[in-house]
Amino acid sequence: MQRRHESVSGGAGARGVVRWGSRGLVAVVAALAGLVGLAAPAGAATAVTSASLMVAQYPEQSPATFSLANLAYGNQPSLWQADFTTSSTGALANPDTISVTLPGFVLASAPGFTLGGFGCTGAAASGVGSVSVQTITVVVPTGCTLGALTAGTIEFTSGVTNPPATEPGYEATAWVATSVDTSQIPFGALATSSLAPSGTSVKSMTVTALHGTAGSWNDTWTFGFTTSTSNALTGFGPYGGALVARDDVRVTFPAGFGVPSIPTVQLGAAFGASCTGSGSTVGQVVTILLTGTCTLAANTATTVQIGGITDPSVGSYPFSVQTSEDTTGGADNLTVAPATSVTGVSFSAASYAGNATTTWQVGFTPSTPGGLVAGDQ
Repeated sequence: MQRRHESVSGGAGARGVVRWGSRGLVAVVAALAGLVGLAAPAGAATAVTSASLMVAQYPEQSPATFSLANLAYGNQPSLWQADFTTSSTGALANPDTISVTLPGFVLASAPGFTLGGFGCTGAAASGVGSVSVQTITVVVPTGCTLGALTAGTIEFTSGVTNPPATEPGYEATAWVATSVDTSQIPFGALATSSLAPSGTSVKSMTVTALHGTAGSWNDTWTFGFTTSTSNALTGFGPYGGALVARDDVRVTFPAGFGVPSIPTVQLGAAFGASCTGSGSTVGQVVTILLTGTCTLAANTATTVQIGGITDPSVGSYPFSVQTSEDTTGGADNLTVAPATSVTGVSFSAASYAGNATTTWQVGFTPSTPGGLVAGDQ
């Protein structure tokens, strides 16, 4: 797994600097005592050391590059990893806890986490934490242990959204502590000015409909777009609008369209043969969450189809598409045509005898936009 630090210094070039004051001085004394093999003063609060906070990067399936996966953007879901080293008396095991404070972040009530360095892996090293104000607290899972003076990591895999992208100079301070090393240690100034504004948009958006006529129900709408080329975040490379699993595509239907709460969705081939997505609707916005092995490179054209739509009255309607990477919506208009009717209607029966039970056959010819597919009525 490749990693990149995102503002990890603890001030004045040092990592995990303890701030002075009575509590900070005790923590420093305790830490120095641990280095020379002495016991900490009785009753003294110890602190973890070498605390750092970094953005986690995950390899895309194809091509073999690395995606920021929303980690560099303000107001976007993110994956953050906290690294720390326990004190000389700070060994951890169940039911000990680790607490990380992230000022300015939006935190879900139960963020997901995975521990590293605790002698456990996979599901055994994972779980969900609890949140109080801006602090996430996790309980060390049963079977996981971290020795004294040992480095460990905790990666928040869900439930953490970055602060807004801000002007240079704004800083928030993040902290880490454990139920054994209870003195909070700052990771250092977390400069949210390094979070890029989410201003890129998809390109070359198009909208088409299977029917697109007033009053049509169970219609299927297809949205074409191209992901953005790159972002301007110095040092992070041209990831741009590339998407991976856990990213999403959001399509906004204008007022008047009937959109089911769980619409059918189909993703274009550019997402990958085994890519699946699930759609959900809030208001007029359909959000398609990418799962499985979904990948879509930057500057790549694709489509998404959304079914089960009821078309509104005749008129020109604006649509928009955005993604969790290209957060400024691309737009296009499409005109809903007047309702059409079938022609060539005929009725015939196997028997015309009075009171007879028989089979009637109805013939008709659909209009040019009136073709039917499975699920139509």
